Amino acid sequence: MADAKGIYILAELDEGLKPTSLTLELMGLGQRLASDLATDLNAVLLGSGAQAAAQELARYGTGEVLLLDEPALSGYHPEIYIEVLAGLLRSRPPLVLLAGHTSMGQDLLPRLAFALDCGLVSDCVGLRVEGEEVLFTRPVYGGNALATQRVETPTAMATVRARVGDAPSPAGTAAAVIPLEVSPPAQTRLEMKGKEVLSGRECPLEEAPVVVS
Repeated sequence: MADAKGIYILAELDEGLKPTSLTLELMGLGQRLASDLATDLNAVLLGSGAQAAAQELARYGTGEVLLLDEPALSGYHPEIYIEVLAGLLRSRPPLVLLAGHTSMGQDLLPRLAFALDCGLVSDCVGLRVEGEEVLFTRPVYGGNALATQRVETPTAMATVRARVGDAPSPAGTAAAVIPLEVSPPAQTRLEMKGKEVLSGRECPLEEAPVVVS
């Protein structure tokens, strides 16, 4: 693998093919980390017909948006996503890869960290730079305490809860969108037969503007 550099945000899209609010929060968090580490911020977007979403994401403080646009990426498929992302990150390893602590992030990042032999901190509620390293804070003991952890591999991965970062304001000019060649695996062990959207579907917790408990 090449030398690790940059902060990468793994973007997610909502049902309307727009960047989720959590993705925009991660962009704000990534900006702060990139500034403290004097490095670049980039976003990675996987999808099908996601060009407009990539252009929108490019207005939120990223240096580049790496767009992997392919019909096979229209829905989350763990085997395809891992192979495609692992190939990309081997050639362009980041210092830190951030994803939302969503159903996709919780499933994908442990698989990806194993494939690339990277350290992973899940369910982060805080990130900060100390010296030249990133410290990750996460709940432990059933949420009764917080632990601050560091990752010793060249690339660190983390899933981050909603409301940890603040979404930046969109800029007047957009960053470059870099379309990348995608080579999905010819065969997979899991076959996706279809997707059913239930009517009256509840808003995902991480996307809810207000949570009452």
